Amino acid sequence: MEEEASVEFLWKSEPQPESIVSVTLSRAITSLLSTRPNKLHDSISRLSSHSPSPSTTSLHDSLLFFHSYITDAANHNRSFDQLLVPIIHSSLKSKNSKHGGQAIILLNWIFQDELIFVPVAEALASIITRKNDRYLLFGWCLLLRSIVDYDSSVHQSMLSGIRERYSDLLKILSTCLHDLAGIVSNESTLQDGFELPSRLGVSAADCFLAISGALTKADKLQDKKLKFNTKAKDQAITLIQSPTVDKKVKSDSKSLLMSKFERDYTLWHHLDDLICLVQRLLSWSKKSRFLHGKGLEQVLKWLEEIKDHYGSFQPEADSNAFKTGDLLLSSCWKHYYLLLHLEDQKFSQHYKELLDQYLSGIQYYMDNHASGSADSKDSGLETTKFFLNCLCLLLGRLDSKRFESTMSEIGMKISRILVPQLNCTDEDVIVGAVSIFKAIILKPNHSQEDALINSRQANIVMPFLLHLLDEQDGTSRAVIMLIAEYCSLCIDDMCLMEVLKRLASENISQRRNAMDVIAEILHISLASKNPLPHSAWQETANTLLERLGDKDIWIREQASKLLPMIDPSLYLLDLVRLVYSPDENQSPASDAIIGVLKRHNQNIEIIFLLVDCLKLPLLQISFTNICLFSNPFIIRINFMK
Repeated sequence: MEEEASVEFLWKSEPQPESIVSVTLSRAITSLLSTRPNKLHDSISRLSSHSPSPSTTSLHDSLLFFHSYITDAANHNRSFDQLLVPIIHSSLKSKNSKHGGQAIILLNWIFQDELIFVPVAEALASIITRKNDRYLLFGWCLLLRSIVDYDSSVHQSMLSGIRERYSDLLKILSTCLHDLAGIVSNESTLQDGFELPSRLGVSAADCFLAISGALTKADKLQDKKLKFNTKAKDQAITLIQSPTVDKKVKSDSKSLLMSKFERDYTLWHHLDDLICLVQRLLSWSKKSRFLHGKGLEQVLKWLEEIKDHYGSFQPEADSNAFKTGDLLLSSCWKHYYLLLHLEDQKFSQHYKELLDQYLSGIQYYMDNHASGSADSKDSGLETTKFFLNCLCLLLGRLDSKRFESTMSEIGMKISRILVPQLNCTDEDVIVGAVSIFKAIILKPNHSQEDALINSRQANIVMPFLLHLLDEQDGTSRAVIMLIAEYCSLCIDDMCLMEVLKRLASENISQRRNAMDVIAEILHISLASKNPLPHSAWQETANTLLERLGDKDIWIREQASKLLPMIDPSLYLLDLVRLVYSPDENQSPASDAIIGVLKRHNQNIEIIFLLVDCLKLPLLQISFTNICLFSNPFIIRINFMK
């Protein structure tokens, strides 16, 4: 008690030189922040219970001075920066340390005191608007995230102060969301044409996500707190209550909490900030996170649709509609925010559980909402889109090794669940499913060398996709480009051969779909640095020559248009023979030759090759003035028997 009285006397006596107080405070904070977390917590416990602590007198004195300074600052409305800035720097230095946590333990102790909780929490929240030091803001974002995510801290059992005042603390910290969104918007750098985040941008985005995600659980936490207060005893550490604090501060603090922070729809009021955040995350994902970016595109589209649909409603005039929009936003965001974190050390521990939940959700709604009322179908469709978005976000976060291992384990299950989604009439569902298949098959974030390999996962999925070419519908159109891209990247021609086989099918839908795939393959290969091998070009040319005699007019026309895209030396002699054939091949073959001359009109070797083909004895049939027009050449060839 004498020690406490001596500290109080310091504040009651005549004002000390500012330097003396600052130096003493600095020493006290340094002592506290350099103490091991368990030892610091034990000292706080002994101090609160007035137990003697002879072996740690200096630590005991530092705690007394620290608390007395805060109490006096709160009583006289002075700045807390001399306390908060060192605490923020400490949290930054101990970011990856096993012995960190002193900062949050000290704040937890402060927050247990009802008289100083609000002013300290407000001062901490206002750092973002008062300081321009990027290094300090970086540490501030890390500290706020550790406070909001206290329940995942290794020191969770020591943080009863944060736990008991969590709802009120969250409402104070939520006032930072708009400024955090502003930091995220401005913290990008350009590299090779792509936007990449700075360290401050990453920490600000994760801090925003932590606070906004916690807001989705605020009502539940508040209910839990009320039940806890009525049924359980208060087990918090009893704090030192300084008699110098005016009781008016206590009543003012309570009224401040009631008037300023007890309001509804906090997350909804930051909908524009959510949209701003997702836009920036989408920009950052474009370089190396294809699938995650596709998920972000759908989340962004969903947020904008919610704003358009519910944004005009007012809580008072349209309470039911407004509550519906707020509930929808909160219900989905509490899942999305977990998948959007840029840095999450615990993601690897629970991603498999989340993956199973999303796949089970899609399967459930596919089994139970395929039939029924229109409302039931719409509900099932929207929920399926939600789970697909989550699936894209989750799988898109996995590094290449973990993605490969995941596909090895459950790739077949994913394919079985997603293939039926390609039959859906909703564009968003098809986009989500195709994006996942594309990530499995094409590996768009890998280098070109890595992509040109035989993929075991692709070999599992491709039979499912090729089967979708059997019917000409929206599903087949969705996978045509995907199959074509894979065929153009595959080091062997097995996939291409499967497509070419379908060109000889009796099923006209199979033939038409296969022709579309071939068309896409040719366009991709001609623009690629790794074109198809010679054998693949030859097989494709031979198959297209056969299709010039197809029963279907559209297929004949497509074959005549595609042949000129292939090296004429592979097929020109056979094509010329077809021109002189008496059957239905003659007209498409003539169109193909005209196409060859038009496409290769700057290549004199092709012209000479054509002339050589026409000079062959087998082709010397009585024709007069056969004119083949090709700008800039006009070739007039007279054959006389």
